[in-house]
Amino acid sequence: MSYYRHKDDMNKKEKSALFIGSTSLLQECMTVWMKVGFRIDAVISQDKDIISFCQKRSLAYYSDINDFREKTDYIFSIVNDKILPVSFIRQAICCAINYHAGPLPRYAGMNNWSWAILNNEDSYGATWHNIDDGIDTGDIIEQDLFKIDSYISSQDLLLKCAAEALNGFYRLVLSIRDDSILFHPQDFSNRTFYQLTDIIPHVGYIDFRQTIDKIDALLRSTQLDVNRFYSAMIYYDSRSFIVKEAQVKKDEHDYLCGTIISVTGKLRVACEDGFIIIHSLLDINNIHKLIVDGSIADCFLVNKKLHLPSNVLLECTKDFISEFKQYESYWSKKINSFRGLGSEFGVILNKIRKKEVFNIE
Repeated sequence: MSYYRHKDDMNKKEKSALFIGSTSLLQECMTVWMKVGFRIDAVISQDKDIISFCQKRSLAYYSDINDFREKTDYIFSIVNDKILPVSFIRQAICCAINYHAGPLPRYAGMNNWSWAILNNEDSYGATWHNIDDGIDTGDIIEQDLFKIDSYISSQDLLLKCAAEALNGFYRLVLSIRDDSILFHPQDFSNRTFYQLTDIIPHVGYIDFRQTIDKIDALLRSTQLDVNRFYSAMIYYDSRSFIVKEAQVKKDEHDYLCGTIISVTGKLRVACEDGFIIIHSLLDINNIHKLIVDGSIADCFLVNKKLHLPSNVLLECTKDFISEFKQYESYWSKKINSFRGLGSEFGVILNKIRKKEVFNIE
């Protein structure tokens, strides 16, 4: 049952807010808030573009939540990767509200856009919800659900979410202005929660025994500008390669799955019901060098087979990524410019690979 939350402070005409987060979506939402005539008490962000935005408008800004201890009417958390402590949430007189890039309660947690593509979802959503003492458990205030194309990538899905979220935020601000904000409790019987440390199947290595549709979903789910510490990969000659650009083609053939058909300009590999055409790769041991065009023929041989790494390597890689992803926020800022796995990751993964060379079972 939906309900209104009545507080004496909500009836005053001028509303104030603290904004915390990053990206252009935060900037757009702050602009909407100010255009309605509301006040921004402070902004907490380490995003250089957000800091510049604040400086141009003489807005108070901080880099840490501990730097702002005053009361404010609302707190808005927008593309913020940190869990806010209860003590901070209580600084909001009316309520604290979070933007979640996914439809709640179906897709709670992290990396939901990638999991939705892997799960072959045909719809998705963007949600604004009240922040309580749980993770993505607060009452829903605004939610936009939309259809998604079968060829959408994770990056495009995130952009679509941001566009829908901005529409939702506009409605949210109007409801605050009109003192008509409505809260909808979540139905947790439909809840799915993805943890930061959850790993995609085979740690991202392509299984060429699968169908085109499944491999295509893997490729699209890992197409992200912001590094999420897993990528679509192939395994060849005891080396791991990150797939940077590829396409799929359904076609009947008599090749064994994983057979390299061509290396001229691009890598063409057979799978169950078609071919994967890989245009560019990164050698995980030389993350800075892009393998394209003629250099593909220098790394791969026709008629050789691509297969999954051994279970030993898969398990070692899985354990390492689970550990590594706990520090994702820090490392993504360090190595985001690579738009792939970081060099530190490559060095350690190479050490893991050597265990397989010595046949450690």
